[in-house]
Amino acid sequence: MIILSIVLTILLSFTIMENSVADYTEINFENEIIVAVEWSPDGNTLVIGAMDGSVWLYDINEETRLELIGHSSRLYSISWSANGSMLATSADVFRELTNEELIVTENAMSDYDVRGEVIVWGINQQEVISTHSYNAYSIAWHPILPILAIGSDGGEVFLFNPANDEPIQQVRERTPDVQGDQILSLCWVTDTSLLAVLTYSELNLVDTEEVNIIDLDFGAPFHSIDCDSNNEHIVISFGTIWNTPNQERLSRYEDNPENSFAVKWHPINDIIATRGQESIHIWDAITRQTEITLNSSFMDIDWGYTDSISWHPDGTLLAEATQDDFVRIWQIDINND
Repeated sequence: MIILSIVLTILLSFTIMENSVADYTEINFENEIIVAVEWSPDGNTLVIGAMDGSVWLYDINEETRLELIGHSSRLYSISWSANGSMLATSADVFRELTNEELIVTENAMSDYDVRGEVIVWGINQQEVISTHSYNAYSIAWHPILPILAIGSDGGEVFLFNPANDEPIQQVRERTPDVQGDQILSLCWVTDTSLLAVLTYSELNLVDTEEVNIIDLDFGAPFHSIDCDSNNEHIVISFGTIWNTPNQERLSRYEDNPENSFAVKWHPINDIIATRGQESIHIWDAITRQTEITLNSSFMDIDWGYTDSISWHPDGTLLAEATQDDFVRIWQIDINND
């Protein structure tokens, strides 16, 4: 049975560090590998996800953590509902095959069947609202409505009312005989019915009301996308920006010295953070120039690390999942005028 632990643990390893570029705080998790982070809409809570499926709610003011017990393997994506009352997480599920199954699947590469699951948590009531059986690298709540988009590794995209087990709509179907059609990243174009969908092979803009799909023809591969808060732009992890109202590609950010597998648009300014293997780059979306380079922890490039960085809602903090046993929270000095 999936339960929600209500034991609060005081974190004694909350340390302020100094860096030549930016100060940062480290939050330690012994014997864990942290792979995902996401700030709550009110900025008081940071969700932290680990390689083994562990999920914690970290209270930034009280310096305490609350563990959500449900997943048992590799965590991929985290998404908060608009009002912060619900949280969705996606992870692998490993099941050991029976002897009968091993005989039937004698050519299997392992003794385990790898599935996936998405759990919707009710934060206020401390309960699991629903569980959905999908291998999902990316999930995304609508910025206003209580609708959750789930992208499967087969290329389908489903919309869910969190209280129901069955989807209310399928807005993208599996593409037959297409290699690399798994959904890698999703983001809603703010306050609209448009959903940006990134696969290994293409970038689509899906009108979820008309169920119309526009191929933005960006080429591939990319790892991650994010949408700005002004209902205008989509940014791709390698630095290209798409202007949604004008349906045009803007000039690429050329100063990116390494491949990036996570990208997050600043919640207030035209500033973008990209995460590479060894560094985080903070760059100006207008001038396409790097403003700050942070020496981050080394992280292997892989699919499913799109939530390895997250901006605080006030734009002054950037949380980093380190693929190590700690979370780093950078204090970023940006003028929010």
